[in-house]
Amino acid sequence: MKPFARLARTQVVASQFFDQFFVALGIDANDYVPLVGQREAFFESSQRRISQVTKDGGAFISDIGAFRKVFEHRGGVTISTIHGIKGDEYDVVIAYGLLEGMVPHFSDPDGRDSAMKLLYVISSRARKNLHLISERGRTRAWRPDYKTTEVLAEYAFGYDSL
Repeated sequence: MKPFARLARTQVVASQFFDQFFVALGIDANDYVPLVGQREAFFESSQRRISQVTKDGGAFISDIGAFRKVFEHRGGVTISTIHGIKGDEYDVVIAYGLLEGMVPHFSDPDGRDSAMKLLYVISSRARKNLHLISERGRTRAWRPDYKTTEVLAEYAFGYDSL
């Protein structure tokens, strides 16, 4: 069998499985526009991932085992904004730059409320370890050095003096 022929067949089988699954449940998938969109997105995403792996020299992807490997949980480091991690979970979260004027942004009219929400987003992403860093010595040309975000500064941690 040609490379990817088995994989293409696997995708067809997976598509047929979804069809049969909906029939068994008595669901007409076409009645649910978001469901149709999610299905299409899944198959498009899998095809993009397969194409990327192939482009990167992974011509070995020709069976279901390799297909599953493409979707394995990835390890390593993820760098993101606070807004970019909404809905994600990580074993360890390290947040830095928790400075007044950054969290919350200096132009935010609801600064305190926004800072509390942003700190909640950060804190709720960590499964095991959470490190909140409000560094010292970060300067600005037109104002005094940044200070710790007020919402965070209100909490007394045993290591604040380090």
